[in-house]
Amino acid sequence: MAIPIDTRVLHNEDVYRTYSANYWKAITVTSPTASIYPQPRGIYVGTGGTLVCSGSDGVGASFANIPDGAVLPIQPITIQSGSTTCSDIIALY
Repeated sequence: MAIPIDTRVLHNEDVYRTYSANYWKAITVTSPTASIYPQPRGIYVGTGGTLVCSGSDGVGASFANIPDGAVLPIQPITIQSGSTTCSDIIALY
């Protein structure tokens, strides 16, 4: 007896993009309140802590307890360094 497979999940491009970790360019985020343009595909955090950022809609978010060496699949346009305790932040494209 054949086992049915849901091919919608196997061929869904959104699912692939969600779990893909392929990045082609990296730029270090250095300014105090960094505006990131163009919008990155992810953020690498070298030294962990709290990351405070906002998206293209202007809504801010605070990510607490980020471990060292974490890659966050977020697309911020600004990172507020006054509230951010993370360091060695790199925008991934």
